Amino acid sequence: MQLFSRNKALAALSLGALVALGACGDDVTVPAPVNPPVSVTISPSNANVNVGASVDLAVAITGGASTPTLASCSTSSAAVATVAVQGGIACRVTGVSTGAVTITATTSGGQAAAASVTVNAPAPAISGIAISPAAQNVQVGGTFNITANPTTTAPGATVARGFVSSNTAVATVSATGTVTAVAPGQATITVTLTGTGTGLSQAVVTGQVAVTVVANPPAVTGVSVTPASAAMVVGAAPVTGTATATAATGITPTFTAGSSNPGVATATVTSAGAFTITAVGAGQAVITITAQSAGNASFAAASATSARCRARSRWRSTSRRTTTSCARCASSSAR
Repeated sequence: MQLFSRNKALAALSLGALVALGACGDDVTVPAPVNPPVSVTISPSNANVNVGASVDLAVAITGGASTPTLASCSTSSAAVATVAVQGGIACRVTGVSTGAVTITATTSGGQAAAASVTVNAPAPAISGIAISPAAQNVQVGGTFNITANPTTTAPGATVARGFVSSNTAVATVSATGTVTAVAPGQATITVTLTGTGTGLSQAVVTGQVAVTVVANPPAVTGVSVTPASAAMVVGAAPVTGTATATAATGITPTFTAGSSNPGVATATVTSAGAFTITAVGAGQAVITITAQSAGNASFAAASATSARCRARSRWRSTSRRTTTSCARCASSSAR
């Protein structure tokens, strides 16, 4: 209680002194508050950027009776990096060439802060190439597709593809990589990949595909004829025969018949693979049966001819009958 009373008495005494001073007309000065100094920071203080890319350095300004604003951003070398104020709160730095620069942010009050920026060469958009197939054999008229991709693709990169044939008379290639065989021979398909992307360096890689075009196998390779021989009489019923062709799967050849001497014997194809020989007069003749096909996408047009059959005739002294015989045929040949 005594302590409280004492403090109360001191307070009353002080108040009384102030009142007395005021009554005497003396001035009382109250000190003004002290403002914190202006502070400028730029972050990050160390940054990296690729050539052609940009990075923002944040600028923070505090303190002062009236806080200043960001007035300018400057670079120590515009040949390495350019800079501009971004939204009044940052310095945007754009890489121009490889090197290092100092970026300075200055306030409207003249205060400044600096950061170091290293400009690096941009990463390549793509690198390497993987091609399938690396080589291809294909028949005339056949096609196949080439698949080509970079072995490494940077994030954000785009890839354009190009295809060129070294010999379009042998093989052509479309813009999408489809190869079409035209004629027997060899050609090289060159594949070009071009990679681009923001903040990336353009990169071009190439590869090749070896193409060998082979002729299609013949649609018909041979023909055999039965009977191999026959005895004929002029005016008698014709001799019938059968021709069998050696043909590729899916091929149905057509047949024709011919005689080397129609005055002695004629031949006529009556249906697929069937024919007749008719004796006309005494003498010798060669009957030929030919099988042929126009081919298709897998087999070349071809024809095959039966071996020659010689027909001989003679007069018989008793009946004056003319006979014609056909010698046994040798093996067939294709052309």
